[in-house]
Amino acid sequence: MNLKFLETFLWVARLKSFSAAADRLNITQAAVSARIATLESDLGVRLLDRDGRTVQLTAHGIKAQERAQEIVALVQSFVSEVSSPVSQRGTLKMGVIDTISHSWLVDLIDMARLRFPNVRFELYADTSLVINDLLARNELDVGLLMGPVIGQNVVNVELCRYLCSWVASPGFEICGRPTGLAEVARHPIISFPAASRPHDWLMQLLRHAGADNPLIYTSNSLATITRMVRDGIGIAALPTVLVEEEVAAGTLRILEVAPEFPPLLVHASYVGEDHSILPAAIAAMAVDVASNYVVRKRKFMLEATGHG
Repeated sequence: MNLKFLETFLWVARLKSFSAAADRLNITQAAVSARIATLESDLGVRLLDRDGRTVQLTAHGIKAQERAQEIVALVQSFVSEVSSPVSQRGTLKMGVIDTISHSWLVDLIDMARLRFPNVRFELYADTSLVINDLLARNELDVGLLMGPVIGQNVVNVELCRYLCSWVASPGFEICGRPTGLAEVARHPIISFPAASRPHDWLMQLLRHAGADNPLIYTSNSLATITRMVRDGIGIAALPTVLVEEEVAAGTLRILEVAPEFPPLLVHASYVGEDHSILPAAIAAMAVDVASNYVVRKRKFMLEATGHG
């Protein structure tokens, strides 16, 4: 029995679409149909019911899906343990948030390209919300984001925590003295996008501080937020490690604000039943790289467990 036919069946079962499976496997829809037809003929049962564009598993298909996942997982484990990393080929699509892009992403890519020299990496820089959605639609292999990602068979691996500081341009009168969030909220606040976890935390903190109708600007770009703060447009809570150069240069000041902004926990997330060894391998590398980064930047970072 052809392993690729089993993998094709699993992708159709997961995505519930022949065309989506064809896109994911980079083959034609006709090739997907031919593989499924051959598999059903070999087994002598119908695995999928097709009703227009909708695809559903039959009773035989449900049973076959469980067994096929076991077979593919065994083959994947065999390949991971026995094969040379040099033999791995193809393209790995990885979504990355700005916080990681501006800290240890280059270290991860360096490690990955040395271990898997024949693998191409496609990087998509976006917010955690977008990366989460792309993972759910199986348009990414790995996401490095503020998780966890909730979904069937999704594996979430904690990486590290970024300590955050309230920062402002040196011209703000609240620089250099203790202050509270209510006073901070008298100035414009620049935040990550609405519905993001940092934005939700910000709104909770402001409500608890009794800040009414604060003026909040949002951006999905860490570089844009930092520039806006540096130019005196507003105040922001940002990962401290990513503004250390501006603070050292005197273009930004760290404020003494109570309560502190909570640390940002980041994850590596991927679909555990993926038929490639690469997503799990990259997630494991990300753990090592993030841990090394925490050691180098101990003043600004925490381990994923929260222990400094």
